[in-house]
Amino acid sequence: MTHAIKAAIGYLFGLLVTFFVILVGAEVVLHFLAKEPKVTISVFIALVGTVIVAGAAFYRKKTSV
Repeated sequence: MTHAIKAAIGYLFGLLVTFFVILVGAEVVLHFLAKEPKVTISVFIALVGTVIVAGAAFYRKKTSV
């Protein structure tokens, strides 16, 4: 495998882990706020959070010298 393929796989794996960490966190918080949380809200929060984290990482990589 070339370095680019390994980097892409690592990046996608990192995004997947980030998604699940945010998803679990959202589920825990929503469980305490609303006793019966909606799964779709948790997935939406995790998706938006993952996009924000990925965007911040991409911006940081683009602006680094």
